[in-house]
Amino acid sequence: MNSSIIGSSAAAYAPRGVAFQPSFVPQSSSQNALSSTLDSGVSTFAPGPIAGTFVGPSGATIEDSAKTPGMVLTTSVADISQPGWASAHRNVPQSEKQQVKQLYGYTGPDSAVEYDHLVSLEIGGGNDVKNLWPEPIQEAHIKDKFESWLHGQIVSGKLNILDAQKGIAGDWKGYAETVHAPASVLS
Repeated sequence: MNSSIIGSSAAAYAPRGVAFQPSFVPQSSSQNALSSTLDSGVSTFAPGPIAGTFVGPSGATIEDSAKTPGMVLTTSVADISQPGWASAHRNVPQSEKQQVKQLYGYTGPDSAVEYDHLVSLEIGGGNDVKNLWPEPIQEAHIKDKFESWLHGQIVSGKLNILDAQKGIAGDWKGYAETVHAPASVLS
């Protein structure tokens, strides 16, 4: 597992202008996970369409970093390059979705949101409640396409995995513009 400091090029994308701080925390006696958290800060962003969310500078709905700081399972390109990596690690039981719903105070129908991974599984994110948030379904579909594109950029060596994990954990749409994601990915 790569434990190097996350590159500064993505620092501008941490929500509410706070720094992304990686730290290792034990997941089990035999496995560690990189728990990537954002320092608590007071938001200067407008409230988002879902309780507890905000509208980022790009206009995208973003999570509340105090509730969803992000969690990374791996920083290894070799890991995420394995066929079926994301599907093999996807495990968000209904009980975790309920925890996220309660954490955000979301009372709308589940069909209106995706309990989305802040740092997607495709780029090494984990399933912990710290990495899940209720994202409006229409934006989630677009973010899913961007996550797939990011995965391809990382495994082909065009983007650094740490920068991508950090960038997507902030204003993901602003980060997509910075890394020049094609318009077809963002529609």
